[in-house]
Amino acid sequence: MVVTPAGLTAIETAAPLQLEGVRHCFADVLTDHQLDTLADIADAISAHLAAEHGGDRSPATED
Repeated sequence: MVVTPAGLTAIETAAPLQLEGVRHCFADVLTDHQLDTLADIADAISAHLAAEHGGDRSPATED
């Protein structure tokens, strides 16, 4: 995957609004304990995916 200069500009422009929306609709409504629990769940799922389904499957991984 290659990001064009125009694509990078679009991502950089959208990022602050995206972050604000995620905080408002997600992080701000959960307690610290809930966020810690969610992080633990995400870690468990990531470990399973890495061990059972071919390792790193992030979009940045080149095939």
